[in-house]
Amino acid sequence: MNRLVLPVNRARTPSRPRAGMNRAACLLLAAMAVWPLAAPAGEELPDPRGYVNDYAGVLTAEERGQLDAITGTLEQTTSIELAIAVVDSVAPRDPKSYAVDLFAKWGIGKKGRDNGVLILLAMQERRVEIEVGYGLEPVLTDSRAGRLLDTHAVPALQATNGAPQQV
Repeated sequence: MNRLVLPVNRARTPSRPRAGMNRAACLLLAAMAVWPLAAPAGEELPDPRGYVNDYAGVLTAEERGQLDAITGTLEQTTSIELAIAVVDSVAPRDPKSYAVDLFAKWGIGKKGRDNGVLILLAMQERRVEIEVGYGLEPVLTDSRAGRLLDTHAVPALQATNGAPQQV
């Protein structure tokens, strides 16, 4: 007696390799979505050398000393950390995103207080940015920071044709 065995039509259940491929595809899509937010290839943000960081070489020794004294006194009396970064250029980034990323990399402000401030001068772009930690935003609001720039920093930079001046 020959029996004809017909295959049973069963619904295919996903096997492990297929599930792993789905997971890999999801990770790949997530990486592709986040990739534009990452720093451009080959670009490194500088490491801090203290509170005053002149990577463009435009501050005199006297100006640097005065700024070091101001930032040190501010930190000792209020615990606020004020960091200053002078760079030749922020290219290929825009000054705002450069300031945000530099603020995060340097970890400016006391842990748990978020009481840090970064002043970034981008010489080629002729831009000044102020980045404020969340703990200081009620005191140093965006509008107040903008007024400080408009009242002091921008006129000082215009008067010196872009060279930083103590503000």
